Amino acid sequence: MNELRLLYFGNAFSDVFFQTMSGLALDLIPMPKDTSIALLCPLKDIVSSRAKFLELQINFDAPIAEIVHQHHKRLDGSGYPNGLVGDQILLEAQVIAVADTIEAMSSHRPYRAGLGIDAALKEVSDHVDTRYNSLAVSAALRLFQEQDFRFQEI
Repeated sequence: MNELRLLYFGNAFSDVFFQTMSGLALDLIPMPKDTSIALLCPLKDIVSSRAKFLELQINFDAPIAEIVHQHHKRLDGSGYPNGLVGDQILLEAQVIAVADTIEAMSSHRPYRAGLGIDAALKEVSDHVDTRYNSLAVSAALRLFQEQDFRFQEI
């Protein structure tokens, strides 16, 4: 499977399972602004559950399940799960991490208004090479700033 298809399937399965496999629709869960990270810890298990489901139920020749499992990891080891750092994180997961961060920060959540594209791009720019892959950040910046890409409203 070529890299572009791998990115497509990894991201698609990540999004689908985030909304369905977990049994939770996060947009329906009201959370106060001061929601503790400790309260969100059970949500981290969702990532592992999605990856395990893909591993057991869908036979891919490519590491789709591992991409889904790793896309919340950051280069510096922050994020979750499984304590990976730097090049231990699959490149496809690093790319999806940048896209997912931008989408999540700029989109409305029940517990906060969307922070906007500018705030999201600042986040990935401020943490390039520490949390986020520099090539993925550069591509995202070009896409939003030079090509005027915008997410579709749903």
